[in-house]
Amino acid sequence: MEELINITVLAFRKIITPRYYRTERGFVTEFYKHLSNEIENSDLFPEGTILEAEVQKREDDHYGVTQRPDILIHIPIESGLTENANENNFVVYAFKLNANNGRVDADFVKLEEMFDSLNYGIGFFINIGAHPRTYLYRYNGNYRNRINEFTIGLTNGQVSINHSYFIGAEIRTVVK
Repeated sequence: MEELINITVLAFRKIITPRYYRTERGFVTEFYKHLSNEIENSDLFPEGTILEAEVQKREDDHYGVTQRPDILIHIPIESGLTENANENNFVVYAFKLNANNGRVDADFVKLEEMFDSLNYGIGFFINIGAHPRTYLYRYNGNYRNRINEFTIGLTNGQVSINHSYFIGAEIRTVVK
């Protein structure tokens, strides 16, 4: 997991154009590009794994899940390399721009559904422009060992990143 966190942070650090911090979609698109490059240079995931954005989950095919996650790292069932939609699901990324309590809570519920129904191994909630505020204390789900929060900011061309995660019942926040 540490290598995944490191390549995620490397991708964040490459986003230094202020415009990308003004819209969620712009930031996500730029992040996707950099994350894709970082994943290609790693051996983190098995053959057949893809990075995919805005995948529409269909209720009949995805155990009742109908959301459209921002970014996924998984082996899709259509590849023929997995038999069930809840297998080979590695990472789910959820992004918000300057999220407040209600929007954070809604994304935590969505991440919980991705963990519960589709067995994603790790989930990242990324709050763009919220640095240094963190909201992980609002997560009250069952997957504390899988959920991580990053708050990202850009000041004078410098990317600021806080990474929050659970250690047991405690939340640890690290400046990256």
